[in-house]
Amino acid sequence: MANRILPQFLDFLLSRSVIIAKNAPFYAHWVSKFLAFSNRNEDLSSNLRVQKLLNLLKLQKKIADWQIIQAEDTLKRE
Repeated sequence: MANRILPQFLDFLLSRSVIIAKNAPFYAHWVSKFLAFSNRNEDLSSNLRVQKLLNLLKLQKKIADWQIIQAEDTLKRE
């Protein structure tokens, strides 16, 4: 799924100037992670999905604190 949606989403972000071009790949990355997580947790509200995904990311040693902040900023963006 991410292989099909991610390039289209990235093109959308760039074509609409939704986000600064240099940040668009990171934004798309975290959104794709959220989509994959959401597909496995459809019974949860979107806010709870975001919080649970962030909690899971915090447990992963290969993900730095700044990446958690980046993910949170992306997923909680209005």
